[in-house]
Amino acid sequence: MSTGRKPGRKAAVPPNTTRAKQPSPPPRYTTQQFVRLTGVPQRRLRSWTTAGVLPPPEGRGPATRYTETHVLLAKAIERLRSRGVRLRDIPLRLAQLDRSQLVALARSSAEPHGAPPDGTVTPPPAPSYPFSEWQFVNLMPGLVLLVNPSGNPVVARVADEIYRHYSAAGAGSLGV
Repeated sequence: MSTGRKPGRKAAVPPNTTRAKQPSPPPRYTTQQFVRLTGVPQRRLRSWTTAGVLPPPEGRGPATRYTETHVLLAKAIERLRSRGVRLRDIPLRLAQLDRSQLVALARSSAEPHGAPPDGTVTPPPAPSYPFSEWQFVNLMPGLVLLVNPSGNPVVARVADEIYRHYSAAGAGSLGV
């Protein structure tokens, strides 16, 4: 039975039809590429993997490969860390996010509280209420002296005498 084709030749695609494109495999990144993409140092990646915050990469040694999910997670972890979230609390936070929330977090500003993208961080406005700054003087475990450094020389002298008394006993240290 003959098909009218020469042997070894593929059948022509009929007009107005297209061949189904095979999806390209998801990208895989070497460690160096991953560090460049995320800005996360290699040592930190290893500590995150050891701590279970970031899943381990595929392969070992030169065959190590990170996926796009690793990239998103690393960026999200960096964002959460920059906002003061403790490393041990991050897995729970990430587990509560769906993929779109993870992407949004990974793409969000790395600066806490939405700092400007040019890198400048504006200080918070001065409080509108009356306030004063205090110095904490650790006299011994469980005993702290609060000193208002308002410039009153009598207060400073008394605080200094109290501190010298307790530090001479070897029980205290000055802390601000």
